[in-house]
Parts: sequence; structure tokens; C-alpha cells
Amino acid sequence: MYKIKENLVLNHVYRRGRKGWAVRKSSAARAARVFQTQAEAVAYGAMLSNLHNIPLIVHNTHGTVESIINSDAIWER
Repeated sequence: MYKIKENLVLNHVYRRGRKGWAVRKSSAARAARVFQTQAEAVAYGAMLSNLHNIPLIVHNTHGTVESIINSDAIWER
């Protein structure tokens, strides 16, 4: 049986006002980096998520979840 990992840390890509798209770890107070386009932010966030084996939550311009990358890292036995 699988369950969601406890103390799970996530990376997020989200719209940051007019400044572009930010990549931020859920436990961080500030964004790691800000990019001009969502595609650039997703590429950087996916690289970080794969490196640290944590999921990347991609939000659309309205803030709702658009996709989850590396979602296997959410589950444990």
C-alpha cells in the first residue's frame, strides 16, 4: 500500500506578478530564481526536482495546478 510521504518538500513554478515566473521550494521564504517565461522556469524547476528527487508543481497564471512533474517522489510504501 502506498501513502504520501511525511514532511514532503515540493518545488513550485508560479507566476510572480509582472516580473515573470518563479521557482520556489515549499519550505523557502523566497524564490530560488525568476525567469521571463514559464517554459524556462519549468525547465529549471524540473532539473532541481530530478536532482533532489522531489516533485515539481507547475501552476498556471491563475495559481491553480497545471501539472506535476516527478510525481513518483510523492509516494512511499
